[in-house]
Amino acid sequence: MTAPKRYLTLDEAAAFTHRRVRTIRRWMNAELLTIYRRSDGKLVLDRFELVKVERAQRNANPVRAARRAETFAQVASMTYPRE
Repeated sequence: MTAPKRYLTLDEAAAFTHRRVRTIRRWMNAELLTIYRRSDGKLVLDRFELVKVERAQRNANPVRAARRAETFAQVASMTYPRE
């Protein structure tokens, strides 16, 4: 079994995060991701940094944030019987 790759090409990064290459390039242009150029000329990026940026972008979604706040409010309002 091989270890997962540390550096991913744009296509691999898009498949890894279930996003489009266009989205990955948008993050690169916004300087959210550090880009490296391999010896064969392909652009690669760090998988761990990609995970951090993807999670931050996902949590920055206002619809998702509202849904998360609503869920937490529902959970906070529940009472559980004590035995």
